[in-house]
Amino acid sequence: MTYGQYLHDGRLVDDRIENSTHVTLQKHLLLDYDGNFFRHLTDNGTDRTRRDDGHLNFNSDRADFSLECKDEWRTLTSAPNRGMAGAGAGMVFRPLSCMNRFFIPCSGRARTKSSAPRTPVIRCSGTMNSVVPLLRRGM
Repeated sequence: MTYGQYLHDGRLVDDRIENSTHVTLQKHLLLDYDGNFFRHLTDNGTDRTRRDDGHLNFNSDRADFSLECKDEWRTLTSAPNRGMAGAGAGMVFRPLSCMNRFFIPCSGRARTKSSAPRTPVIRCSGTMNSVVPLLRRGM
């Protein structure tokens, strides 16, 4: 875990705290977490950014499987709040050299009209990557 500050003329302008944790749950099962929180202080208020990234991996001699989740949220003094969250999974099968991975991110922001309730507007999309080798003739 780390913490840092930026001071200007004795006044706190920025500070940040980060954490990176890697845990072996079982012989082939790994859990990774990376997170940070950043704060920027201005005369008008405070801007904040929070970012989290988590992975659960199962690794064996023949195949690897993974689950991941990510999020990032910004709270701004002078603009609507924004954020992104997503989840995905992946698989690698070594005997056939096959790989498949997908990730679905969702982004959101607070509505800007003062008369509307501050419910988020959320949009989601997905990506999928696959690699399957071409087998040579005669195999």
